[in-house]
Amino acid sequence: MLLRQKNSSEVLCRKLELNIDDADPTKYYVCYDFLCDKYMFCQHKSAYFGYSNNPNCSYGKLMNIETFLSNKKAVDNDGLDEAFVKGIMLIVTDVLQIMPIGTETCFTHLKSLDIKGRDLLDEHVVHVGVDEALRPLEASLTSKFALTTAIINSNNVDIKKPKQEK
Repeated sequence: MLLRQKNSSEVLCRKLELNIDDADPTKYYVCYDFLCDKYMFCQHKSAYFGYSNNPNCSYGKLMNIETFLSNKKAVDNDGLDEAFVKGIMLIVTDVLQIMPIGTETCFTHLKSLDIKGRDLLDEHVVHVGVDEALRPLEASLTSKFALTTAIINSNNVDIKKPKQEK
């Protein structure tokens, strides 16, 4: 067991495009009666499995049949595309300050902007790709409001290119 340590995030690592877990998939061992129960509706009620092929199940049968977790079922079980990062929502201000969304954070930020009424606010959900990520960097060199210029008004305003020094 010390030479073949288990990765507790093995199933999550399978979701990643980059293989960061070079270990072989975990092998599980079950007894013959467990498989018989699964496929032939036998009376074996044990749901034990083991990591090595030596132990016995609750009925005293040797667990020596190797099995794997189904890759598709185990990986897609939660129905989400994320592996380690669950969808997080952030507030990004015009001065490129990033804050987690929360009641206190929102009210503090609105107070700092001297916004007193909810009717003055607009909500914009923006999906950021590579092009959208580069536009605020370019706009930050020419505008005080880089996010508004680059993302919110990206269809209406052309970003001025900074002067090149010779």
